[in-house]
Amino acid sequence: MTSIHEGATIWARQTLESEVFSNKPDKWFKIWFYLINKANYKDNQKFKRGQAFIKYEWIEESTKATKHQIDHFMRWAKEASMLATQKATRGMVVTILNYDRFQTLDNYKSDTESELKAKQKRNRSDTILKKDKNEKNPIYVQNFALFWKNYPRKEAKKVAWESWVKVGEPESIIEKMRVILPIQMESDQWTKNNGEFIPLPATYINQERWEDEIHG
Repeated sequence: MTSIHEGATIWARQTLESEVFSNKPDKWFKIWFYLINKANYKDNQKFKRGQAFIKYEWIEESTKATKHQIDHFMRWAKEASMLATQKATRGMVVTILNYDRFQTLDNYKSDTESELKAKQKRNRSDTILKKDKNEKNPIYVQNFALFWKNYPRKEAKKVAWESWVKVGEPESIIEKMRVILPIQMESDQWTKNNGEFIPLPATYINQERWEDEIHG
């Protein structure tokens, strides 16, 4: 039997119900499929698992999408917490968020009746937690603690917390922060004058500074 070279990617059946597959232009899913398949399946010396160096012309050539279509998709995918990008020389580094979750086969199980009921119960609980945006919500507490631990400027914690509980979907943006914050901490803007220009934590949260483009 002939081996299939270059490995494989995993696609959940739920992909058929996803926004990018069912409600967006056809080219968008083609671009998404291309990026998933270009991402590293394991860490190497240059990039981590789920990352890839990409050029727009490569996407255009492989998908036949226009630059405008690619731009539009990239903006939407970042807002949807599907990916993050970082400018690089002659291209960009794309990080697929939640790559580990969806590209690990052990995470996929068939839904028996009992499993389905358990999933529905979890979903109802998650909905309640997301609506309860206050200090009793463990999602917000846990994610804020992680943010505060890693953020380099520790001032006005109470104000930062009040800003945090107003942020929607912290469990999704925390993955973005995990990728972007270390890069920002090494940027020219944040390192000059001993960190004088690092935003206050509340400012970083209120202005969604994890969406900033990195220079230097």
